Amino acid sequence: QALGLDPAVMAGVLHLVGGCIQSGVLVRILVDVLGCPVHVHRGSRAVGAIGACTIAGMGLGWYVDYEPPTAAEVVVVHPNAASHGHYSKLYRIYEQLYPALKDSFHALAAAQSPCPETSEPQ
Repeated sequence: QALGLDPAVMAGVLHLVGGCIQSGVLVRILVDVLGCPVHVHRGSRAVGAIGACTIAGMGLGWYVDYEPPTAAEVVVVHPNAASHGHYSKLYRIYEQLYPALKDSFHALAAAQSPCPETSEPQ
């Protein structure tokens, strides 16, 4: 819901690849926030690029089909129901606060530009 996706879309399998899978904490938070199982591909940090090349090769007729990852390369991480409930509660609070704080959030984002260089006292 927070991502603005149709629940029917979220009924599919969610795959996670790339550098973010190196952090077990980040994967755990993502799975618990989304509240659905996530397939984590551990086989290669470049699995996204490999997949894109394979799809392009299929489009060019170089490959007839793709080779799906083996079970050893994929770990399914399931959400913790209590954690998901906690994150959902926090999100509902955020939804209530955002309209009142929207302008402040935008002002903070604009103020995040780097500080001007300061010269050292002489």
